[in-house]
Amino acid sequence: MKKFILPVIALSLIAAGCNRDKDDEGPGRPKDPIDKVSTEPITYGAIINVGDILSKSINAEIAHRFANLEEIENHFLIHIPGEGDAFYDPDHNFIHNVLPALAGPLDFYMNSNVFELDPDREFLDMFPPFEPPVASVNHIHKTQGDSVIVNARVEFFKNSIGKNYFVASYLLAEFQAVRHDMGPSFMAPPFPGRNSNLNDETVFTMDFPNDSVTIFSDGEKYAHRHVLIGEPNFPLGVSLDSVNIFGKEYEMGDVYGTKEMPIRMALPKTHVHNEYASGYALWTVLYELETEIDPADPDGPPLVFISILNSYKSKI
Repeated sequence: MKKFILPVIALSLIAAGCNRDKDDEGPGRPKDPIDKVSTEPITYGAIINVGDILSKSINAEIAHRFANLEEIENHFLIHIPGEGDAFYDPDHNFIHNVLPALAGPLDFYMNSNVFELDPDREFLDMFPPFEPPVASVNHIHKTQGDSVIVNARVEFFKNSIGKNYFVASYLLAEFQAVRHDMGPSFMAPPFPGRNSNLNDETVFTMDFPNDSVTIFSDGEKYAHRHVLIGEPNFPLGVSLDSVNIFGKEYEMGDVYGTKEMPIRMALPKTHVHNEYASGYALWTVLYELETEIDPADPDGPPLVFISILNSYKSKI
C-alpha cells in the first residue's frame, strides 16, 4: 500500500479535539439523527486527483466512468486542489500538503495506492477488490450560517490495538467547466478529437472513446465534480483515541460519534470560488497514521506516514 509521507510541520498542526463517549441506549433516551445512520462493512475506493485539477480532471473522470462501465462498485472521484490550481484557496485547501500531488497526467490515487490510467488495460486489474474494512464511516450534516456542521460516525468490524486513527470530513463542490464573465475560467484544456472549448465552455466533440463504447457523448458539457473546498481546522480532523475512553484499543462492534459525545466538525462554506459552485457533497475519511525512525536522522523527529483506510461520500 502506498503511504503518504506527512511533513513534520503538518503533523504539528494536527491536534486531537473531540468529546468522548459510547452510545447509551438508556430508558427514555431520545433518538438523535446520528443514531439512525448506518455504517456498512464496505470498503469504498476514492479516485483522488491532487494538485492540478484543470489539466487532469477529465482523465480522472475517464477513470471513474470506465470503472462504472466495468461495473466496479463502491468508488467515487475526489479532486484536491494544490497551489497554482484555478480552484486553490490557501485558506481552505491545506490538506494538499499532506496528500502529495502526482506529476504524471494519468497518475492518480485509489485511496492510498497509486495507479496509472490506461484504457487499454482491464480496469478490474487497475481496481482490485478491496479487503473487508477495519472500520467504516458515515455522516450527517446541517447548515449553520456560512458553515456546514458535520457529525461523523465510525463503526469497527475488526479488533484493533495500538493504531493511530484520524477521522475528517470535507466539503466538496461541483463547478461547470466554463469561463465566467469578469471571473475565473474553469475550462479544461482542449484535446483534439475529444473535447474543445466552445462559447467559453468545455464540450465533448465526439462520442468517447467510440460509438460502441461511450462514456462521454458528443455535445456533452463538462463539469468538475467533487472539488474539495472546505476542511476542518485540523486537516486530518479528530484523533479517534480522543473519542475512545479506552484509548487506542478498539473492538469489533464499537461505534464512535454518538449524540452525547459527537465527532463534530465545522466546514467553512467560504471558499474563494464558492459563488460558482453548482452543487455540494460531503466526504468523510478514516486515516491511519504510522511513525518510523528516520534512518537519516535517528535522533530527530520520526517519519510520519498516512494512509486512507476507508471513506464515504454523499450529496448534500
